[in-house]
Amino acid sequence: GSNTTSQVLTIPASTTVPVGNFIVVAVGMDAVGTAPNIGTVANNWLDSKGNTYALRKNCANAAAATVPRAVVFSAPITTALTTGDTITVRWTTNVASKAVTVFEFSGVDTYDTAFDGGNACQNVAHGTGGTAPATLSITSTVANEILGGAIAVEGSAGDAFTVGTNYLGTPPTAIGIGSNLTGTKIDPEYRFVSSTGGYIADGTITSRDWAATCTGFYAANRWIN
Repeated sequence: GSNTTSQVLTIPASTTVPVGNFIVVAVGMDAVGTAPNIGTVANNWLDSKGNTYALRKNCANAAAATVPRAVVFSAPITTALTTGDTITVRWTTNVASKAVTVFEFSGVDTYDTAFDGGNACQNVAHGTGGTAPATLSITSTVANEILGGAIAVEGSAGDAFTVGTNYLGTPPTAIGIGSNLTGTKIDPEYRFVSSTGGYIADGTITSRDWAATCTGFYAANRWIN
């Protein structure tokens, strides 16, 4: 994470990511503009091996500029990453407060487009205050999926986060003072589902402004790092 106004964050790979695995990048950031679906928030999401990342979620709250933005990108790994390679997140506009976390999945076939329907705001929810962030429900039409939740919070590193029902967590990525409140953090979680139906990503936080997203990936032999 970063609390320095800048346009670039670089995340080093801590382990080898082999061909065939899937990378998911979740970002929490200060709102830059208030309209939903601003396509110029990031102009360059890449890694040092040239794998291709696609935008999955990118939604601001049109009613409240202080509510953080949650952004999700993903990429199938076609050229392996090794220790020392990097993933770079680059913005067109300086952003003071931002945090990035990276998931690695194996056994993933592809992204489930039911989770966006061509709309990067689909199932994204926002809240001004409150302790129970949750996305809108989305219907999975395929059994055996990995769901990835990412909750962006205008909060501090010491803020608590409890994952939602049936979710597993990874360490949150938090930063210090930001331009809107106390900073921005991204609270990640994931779960495996084996049946179709309606799902949400949720959790419990310190009362803060928040944005919550959920993405889905077809899973065969599932594994996460």
